[in-house]
Amino acid sequence: WEKYGAADVINHDAPMITCCNGRFYCHGNPWSGSVDCYKQTSSPVDYLLALSHGQENRLMPLDEKAALRFMLTQSLVRLQTDEDMALLVENMQRFVQTVPMFHYACLPNRSAVYTLQNHLTSQEDTHHA
Repeated sequence: WEKYGAADVINHDAPMITCCNGRFYCHGNPWSGSVDCYKQTSSPVDYLLALSHGQENRLMPLDEKAALRFMLTQSLVRLQTDEDMALLVENMQRFVQTVPMFHYACLPNRSAVYTLQNHLTSQEDTHHA
């Protein structure tokens, strides 16, 4: 993503997400998953992508239920009580109701970056019109 586009990878596959004043932020952390790739920085979250390899570049919006399922399966949080689980689900529900989420099945080449950039640019144009 960094090689072909104007992307700055903060964390490979295990970012931390926080909420401050109703705005969600992504943070790099040293528990970055299978690849040691993180930066000690943060950025506002405008959308979230669930990435997978595909036969073509295809971006599909996730409905709230699918988005919440994805978030829960990707969570690294270790819960001790039912109250902890309720709080986690409440916060994730707020996230999926606020932040657009997509499944992006894509090719492992530069066309994936350009396809995504074109889609997001057209979305921004639609929102600002």
